[in-house]
Amino acid sequence: MSPSNFKRKALITFGILTLTILLYIAIVKADYSELFRANILFVTLSLAAVIFSLVISALRFSILIGVGLKDSINTWFASQFISNISPTHSGGEIVRLYVGYHEIKSLSKSLTVVLSEIFGDVIVPNIVALMFSIYNVLILKNHIFIIPAAASAYNIVAWSLIVLKKKFLRKAVLKILSKLNVHVEETPLPNGKDVLVENLLLSILFSLVKFVLMGFSVFLAYISVSERISLLNSLLAYSLAMALGIVPLPAGIGGIEAGLSLIRPGVGVIMWRIISYYMATLLMFPFALTLIHRKIVI
Repeated sequence: MSPSNFKRKALITFGILTLTILLYIAIVKADYSELFRANILFVTLSLAAVIFSLVISALRFSILIGVGLKDSINTWFASQFISNISPTHSGGEIVRLYVGYHEIKSLSKSLTVVLSEIFGDVIVPNIVALMFSIYNVLILKNHIFIIPAAASAYNIVAWSLIVLKKKFLRKAVLKILSKLNVHVEETPLPNGKDVLVENLLLSILFSLVKFVLMGFSVFLAYISVSERISLLNSLLAYSLAMALGIVPLPAGIGGIEAGLSLIRPGVGVIMWRIISYYMATLLMFPFALTLIHRKIVI
């Protein structure tokens, strides 16, 4: 991605999300004036939880790929920026695969690490979303939850097939390599089954920590604008947001707002989007620029 395309894509995403937030305010009749009276301490803590979740991701990458934590933090912050301006909240894994391969010269190991990271980050929130949605549909007869149930089930099944079935795995690998403009005679697959399982288990443990941190970030964002929400409901809201974030728009626009609103609509949704997207993305911007200046092709 050239610098001009990079900046244009970021501006387009920011613009679309801003329009979505304005539309959301109109639909739910949210009192946006609460945003100007937000508790700065809680806003700061919410942002800190988001950033710390990225540091946890970087620590996982550092352990699995075998590079220094500082380099891993630079890589993960840059890759998250790319994900934030890419469809369905993805795209940053290409950055991590490139850096991993550049550092250790092993495409198979890099693929193993990146796929295990994605698997953990997808499975943890989506299992929670699926279980909660099924409970709402079958027990509470709240049929709107059929949508997140279907979305989370799709995410779980799709990524389980990609990781466990060679046919789907080969297709995913070829798609990733095509984005890197890498052509190989034989499709490189992740390392042996035992290594892959070990990576998956470790990745899921880190993903659980990330899940709690991001749910806590939602909790703090809501209470910063005087919106009452329990920590449990914050975790559920985040899981539903991740399940519905598969919409083919940058940063999961629309889907994430809908997921949060299934638990508690209102100004808290807007506040969390401002913190987790606008503020966090701006903080990651310098890391992404560093990658571009190093002429890494994304």
